[in-house]
Amino acid sequence: MSKRFLLYLLACVSIAATAADLTESTMLIPRSRILSSNMKEGTHLFYNKNGFFVHDEDGVKEIPSYDTAQLFRNRPVEDIARYTVMNKFALNRMSDGEYRISTHGELKGGGFLGACFGAFIGKAVVSLIGHGTIALISIGATAVTFNPGVGWLTAGALESWLCPAIEAASIKGAIGGGILGGTITGPV
Repeated sequence: MSKRFLLYLLACVSIAATAADLTESTMLIPRSRILSSNMKEGTHLFYNKNGFFVHDEDGVKEIPSYDTAQLFRNRPVEDIARYTVMNKFALNRMSDGEYRISTHGELKGGGFLGACFGAFIGKAVVSLIGHGTIALISIGATAVTFNPGVGWLTAGALESWLCPAIEAASIKGAIGGGILGGTITGPV
């Protein structure tokens, strides 16, 4: 077993002693996702449904909710895991030995032109896929029957039937593309 896993088990046992209703969904926050100027080498940060816990040389300490950023209060473990992927936590040890945890975002965002370009590309790609598929089916119908009229009828029928669904999907593609473009480009 690895040293990290053993530390995790030790912390879980310690946390279980202090929190009676600990569930199996306790998450170890990776050290690379924690910014701290005064965090010692053996310190680990955990999260479960009861909140944040720090395991350091003094044992396991619960970080009270008033020392936790509002964004992190009463959140499921899945939300904290998603935040961990995109951002970092700022963990500060105060003079009395208690810890305070706050946000430290790293995502860029707000690029207006990137959002516009992303929305345009997202809508165009979804529309091209939807209407292009209909065109390929119509060409196939023409090729099988050797009658161009069948292809035109197939295209008309499929477009009238699927056009509202393709348009709705393309709007969702535009929203997703806009969010992605705005996040990637961010403020300059």
